[in-house]
Amino acid sequence: QEARRVDLTENWPVIHKNRRREVEKFAVPRDADIVSDGNGGVWTISAAEQSHLREVKRYMSNSTHDVVTVPVESALYYGPGGKVWINVESDDVYEVSVDDPLEDGLWLFGSHSKQLLFSPPSVARNGGVDSDGVGNLWLLEESENMDSLWLIHILANGERKETGMQFPLGGSEVYGCGSSSGVFVFHPSSECDDFEGQLTYIYHDAEIPSDRVSEDQWTSAVIGECPTDTKFASDGKGSLWALMVDDDDECMFWKCDSVGMTPVHDWGLPFASTELVGG
Repeated sequence: QEARRVDLTENWPVIHKNRRREVEKFAVPRDADIVSDGNGGVWTISAAEQSHLREVKRYMSNSTHDVVTVPVESALYYGPGGKVWINVESDDVYEVSVDDPLEDGLWLFGSHSKQLLFSPPSVARNGGVDSDGVGNLWLLEESENMDSLWLIHILANGERKETGMQFPLGGSEVYGCGSSSGVFVFHPSSECDDFEGQLTYIYHDAEIPSDRVSEDQWTSAVIGECPTDTKFASDGKGSLWALMVDDDDECMFWKCDSVGMTPVHDWGLPFASTELVGG
């Protein structure tokens, strides 16, 4: 599904498109962030009347559900069984506006259900949470001393799985790739200059169920170095797409998998206005 920009009206259409045809499915607020529900519908989060709040809605083939109002810093992530993860961060904005505020933390919402599954002490902002693409979440959680980040896997049943993998505080970002057994982290490294970061792949044996993996069964591998402004998105099959600009100002797509990075093709449109959307 894709959101098509048509004009500056209040709502924009969401189009379901394949090789043979395209169908307009929904009309959503033009500022909405969109997450698939995995069942032919979408979840959205968009501006509310009060600027410090956002509204979460679910659009289905024959109905629209107003689900909840959350603080402006909150975000949606793909969830299991048609549900959606909501990372709620309030910063005390509820004080004057919401009668039944949600507690800060990771919530799993359905159209008519809600469940607080995890209340993290502190999750890294700007890249500290991402879906694994199969219904669970990856977190970069601050250590007790607040001097580093731990990589945590939160399963759809609320179970918390430690990986034992630690990353620098400030600048680290986690990227799910459509797998519960592997994930990428882009982070600062002493091996990189000030304008580069290191891409690391963290994984375990895919034959071991996620709820049975112990901390010492996770392994990491350095995949490569990229400019700090590189844009990443999941391919939904265990790898990432990366869009980056090299020293000669040439823009190119790369494929990042568990063993390395491979250039795929040039990108002729402006880098700054290009947004990658995971598969």
